[in-house]
Amino acid sequence: MDDYKNLTYKNVMGLQWAVEFCPQAQMLIKIDDDTAINLPGLLQIAPPMLIDGALLGRVMNGTKPLRQNSKWRVSRKEWPKRRYPPYILG
Repeated sequence: MDDYKNLTYKNVMGLQWAVEFCPQAQMLIKIDDDTAINLPGLLQIAPPMLIDGALLGRVMNGTKPLRQNSKWRVSRKEWPKRRYPPYILG
């Protein structure tokens, strides 16, 4: 079922699909539908960063789960700790 809570599964499945069906790809870019990318700029800076298995993005440190009612709400049952471990935004 397409649901906001399934985004992690959708991202992992997208990566698995790309590995299986696009083995020749040098780079895989995942962006949201409300995001723009400066592709020429990215292609200028990306080659030195192309390391097998590298994940690039803004690293978030020390963020707290949202406990109030919203689509981003995370219950204490889902994540009981006060802060998330470091993760890449998006």
